[in-house]
Amino acid sequence: MPLLPFVARCYGGGSGDSGGSMSTGAGDAGAESTDVTEPPGDETSAACQDGQAEACCCFAASDSCEAPTVACFEVAICDEVVVVPTSQTDVEVMNPGALDCALDALHDRTPGKLVVTRHDCEAGEWPCGCTSSTFLYVRADGSAFEHRSERCDGASADPLVLRALAEPSVFGTCQSDSNPMARLNCIEHATIGDVLETCFGSCSSG
Repeated sequence: MPLLPFVARCYGGGSGDSGGSMSTGAGDAGAESTDVTEPPGDETSAACQDGQAEACCCFAASDSCEAPTVACFEVAICDEVVVVPTSQTDVEVMNPGALDCALDALHDRTPGKLVVTRHDCEAGEWPCGCTSSTFLYVRADGSAFEHRSERCDGASADPLVLRALAEPSVFGTCQSDSNPMARLNCIEHATIGDVLETCFGSCSSG
């Protein structure tokens, strides 16, 4: 994935206005991944604590508006949650085990990366021409870096921001919800409140 021609230096503080290798497994188990991406060097490793990305400078923007690259140690907590259409109005989570894993991780504040990808097309059409993605990188302090992107005729993405996660009890309620779409919504809208830090801005291409 091409990167912007810079990655900010990490000396324990974030970069931005106010303040990765993607796991694509779609297995139903949703098991925790042990895949770890080594940092490229001392320049970006200073803000990584215990093998985790902890600051804005641990993320590099994509000039094609895709999910950020994690330049520090990267841990993918769960498999990517994959959502596909089953009719004009209904969708299905292809790997509900990954959905369970993501809700557990948000409830427990497990540090690492979570990704939800929706394939937006007519039922039976594959591959889908349009996709949307929610990227979260959870921190143990109860906050998360959040990034949303879409790809169809062109591509666009919101800024990468740091926000607080909803209270653990919210995710506990989601875990017991029998509606998979309601549970999916809990992950895609996991953060609350004001933006605490902006790592980099929005993107559009095509």
